[in-house]
Amino acid sequence: MVGNQPAYEISFTQALMKPDFDTVAFCNLMKISKNDFINRVNAIKKEKYYSKLTPMPFIKDLSREDIARVQEIIFKYPAFSIVSRPQRQYEVSTSGNLLGYTSEVNERDIKKDSTYYLPGDFIGKTGIEKSYEKQLRGIKGMKYIQKDIRLRNIGSYKNGSLDKDVVTGKDITLTIDYDLQRMAEEMLVNKHGAIVAIDPNTGEILTLATGPDIDPNVFTGPNKSKNLYALSKDTLYENKPTFDRSLQAAYPPGSTFKLLTALAAMQMGVMDENTVFPCGGGFSYRGLRIKGHGGADPLIPSIQVSSNCYFSYAYLAILNKYPGNPSKGVDEWKGILNSFGVGEFLNNDLAVGAKGRIPSGEFYEKE
Repeated sequence: MVGNQPAYEISFTQALMKPDFDTVAFCNLMKISKNDFINRVNAIKKEKYYSKLTPMPFIKDLSREDIARVQEIIFKYPAFSIVSRPQRQYEVSTSGNLLGYTSEVNERDIKKDSTYYLPGDFIGKTGIEKSYEKQLRGIKGMKYIQKDIRLRNIGSYKNGSLDKDVVTGKDITLTIDYDLQRMAEEMLVNKHGAIVAIDPNTGEILTLATGPDIDPNVFTGPNKSKNLYALSKDTLYENKPTFDRSLQAAYPPGSTFKLLTALAAMQMGVMDENTVFPCGGGFSYRGLRIKGHGGADPLIPSIQVSSNCYFSYAYLAILNKYPGNPSKGVDEWKGILNSFGVGEFLNNDLAVGAKGRIPSGEFYEKE
């Protein structure tokens, strides 16, 4: 789904700037104005981690055509050099939220891991890229080079005995079934919601789709900053493409929750598997009317038909366990659900998520 391709930029080293530097010729070569050149140099000098001896990014995301035009002439300008770095290449046009993106480190990123990151480095910001940043980034190499007073290379230091080889990042194999993922995303086109498919035997996530989603290709190329800015401003609820509904949205659990309610009720001692509730006439409570399934059945048949009426009575039995104090029953029910992990983070390997909410007795008292 994701690979690498080379991306190119021009770096600037102030210490290598010559007095006879031809600004006009260089600007013509790079197709920028003189004012743009001056502004870029001044911005570099204001960087917190600026050093005259350190190459700093000057122009980023050059096209192959630009590199072909520049590389035969750039040697005339020793303060500037072509730098190649890996850039993500996406084989898909969806799953942007799941895959995530990389972006240049900011000051906060550097503070968190100053032993690794330097200005100009890239880091995973969201999705899988963020979750597996350390595995994907690899280990930097190091080469010590001696220079003379004019900063010309004069050979390796100590015959390279202190040099360290680069260790490339690891490949990540996802549990996502691409065909299922693509099908789910097609179902979510022009819709708002999420589709999650989990292998019940292993717990592996096979599909994690959200709608609307993002084309991950907007995270690459010269317009990526503009694209990210536009996405961040698209905050209307009916859009919110950066809001991963499969991980961050809150939804009612549906009929699967009936099983937990039954288990809680049995643990609280207010029913067992042979308990029968009068579901022939349905269930009524404070104006709420729920249709029955035409009879009085015990637990197992009620699970088979997913009886709303039966499990409403089961919850009512929980409330009535402590006469005159239904909140106490709610809190005991809540504690049992918490023991199943409901209402907590999933503790998976994904970078974002939201806790579910199980109302307490106090919450219902306020309502």
